[in-house]
Amino acid sequence: MRQLKKNRGKREFKNTKRGHNKFWNIEWHWTPSSGKGTVKTTWGRIGATPTSNSKQYRSAGALENFVNAKVREKLQKGYKEEANSLTKNRKTLSEKDLVAYYKELCGSKPA
Repeated sequence: MRQLKKNRGKREFKNTKRGHNKFWNIEWHWTPSSGKGTVKTTWGRIGATPTSNSKQYRSAGALENFVNAKVREKLQKGYKEEANSLTKNRKTLSEKDLVAYYKELCGSKPA
C-alpha cells in the first residue's frame, strides 16, 4: 500500500470517455497532534453543481486506506488524474515513477 507523503493533499480526476464528462476530487487533512483526520470527496458532471461528502477518521491508517482505495477505484473506472494534481501533491514524478504508482494501485500497467 502506498503511503501518503503529506498530512494534507488533494487529487483531481476526470472521466471524459464515452460522453461521461465527469470529475471526482479527493482532499485529505490529517492532524497528528490531535489524532484526527478528514477526507472530503467532491464529484459530479463537469459544469454542473458538484456534490460532496466528508468523513472523519481517528486513525491515519484508516484515512490512508480509504484514500488509496477510492483512487484505485476511480482509476479502474476510467478516470484520469489531472497532471496538475500529480505535481501539486508529489513534487514532479518521472514517467517511471508514475507507471510504478499506477501498477501499485491497479495491479497492471496503464494503457
